[in-house]
Amino acid sequence: MRTLFVLIAFQLFSGVYNLAGARTIKINGKSCNYNIIVPEGWDTIPADTLKSRFGKGLFDVGLYNTNSKSYFDGDYIQYIFLPTIKPLSQFTFAQITKDVQNGINIADKLPKKGEPRLITDNFNADKQNRLFYIAGKITSGTKERKYAQIIVPTKFGFLKIMYYAAKGAVANSITNDKLLATVNIPDNYRYTEPPSKFNLNIWHLLIAFAIGLAVYFSIQYAPKIKQLLTKKESI
Repeated sequence: MRTLFVLIAFQLFSGVYNLAGARTIKINGKSCNYNIIVPEGWDTIPADTLKSRFGKGLFDVGLYNTNSKSYFDGDYIQYIFLPTIKPLSQFTFAQITKDVQNGINIADKLPKKGEPRLITDNFNADKQNRLFYIAGKITSGTKERKYAQIIVPTKFGFLKIMYYAAKGAVANSITNDKLLATVNIPDNYRYTEPPSKFNLNIWHLLIAFAIGLAVYFSIQYAPKIKQLLTKKESI
């Protein structure tokens, strides 16, 4: 059932952007508009390259560090917006935090023996700014890559910023603050917490998160998953 929610989320969102000479990329979707500010020393990964590697419509934009020899061996960043069935502004941040945490716990257990494994080393819910910071690593056999993720609740879904460190790198070349500064969300799409008396059961949220977290991090190591999602999307 959760997989169905992932596919529904993909179908609800369609982004358009112009990469030609732009340092600010505008993403216009059905559920959220936001801007990506390309930091100095970074450039966009061609849309065709993202499509070829990950499948159609999985990511809005990808950025790579220009010091890298290739798009994906060095540091790179991916952006995706996941709309929710119910507006997030109907739920308290505490409710959303509980559901996101449950999704991470499920995702950490998804990979089977011999398959890529997603490991969450640190999860932090920033109550003041209403953000989630996640750090961990992906392992596949003897290969390992560190990642950092920022999840930004918006009015109608989650904006996910995913940073991958270069293969074999120990320290990140970009801080969470700088990573967060690469996006700008208009006020009319920002998440606002409802009055405390407003309450709904969290299952109504039906967010595409639990499977989504594992899929988006492991998809580069699991072609079969990519082929399945691409096939489902085209139906």
